[in-house]
Amino acid sequence: MHREPKTDIRLAVMLAVFASIGAGVIHAVVAPRYLAEWQQSGMFFAALALFQLAWAVFVARWPWPALLGVGLLANAGVMCLWVYTRALGLPFGPEAGVPQPVGAPGVLAMMLEASVVLGVIWSLLPRRTSATLSTSGYRFAVAGAGLAMLLLVTPGVVTALGLSA
Repeated sequence: MHREPKTDIRLAVMLAVFASIGAGVIHAVVAPRYLAEWQQSGMFFAALALFQLAWAVFVARWPWPALLGVGLLANAGVMCLWVYTRALGLPFGPEAGVPQPVGAPGVLAMMLEASVVLGVIWSLLPRRTSATLSTSGYRFAVAGAGLAMLLLVTPGVVTALGLSA
């Protein structure tokens, strides 16, 4: 049985995995609201959530450079789309040309997507060697990344669902 070494590269991949799960959860929670407003928009958010969740599962198991690159491009593209729609609005649809509001779920999803992008970039950087972490240090860092994801996702989900603390 082959055990993967606990390196900074693997840690960066796991950060990207957790962040993708977080962004996917937020998009899954907001999808029904958007579906009620405009079906195509809701379907986009549902498909995006599915992609982000599936990508995380696959990358956690098979962190191939090509698969990492797909996640990098998809999340960077979604971030650009978010900025565009907040500045200029959607180019088509019932609210074409009307800038979309900036809300907590979107900002938090953007932060998570930025974490995916940064984690993937770090993991793909060329290097002579990578730092090896102790098993306990690696577990501590992964647990910290998971906690950070929860801290970002929870307010996004609570706000998207219209709940109050």
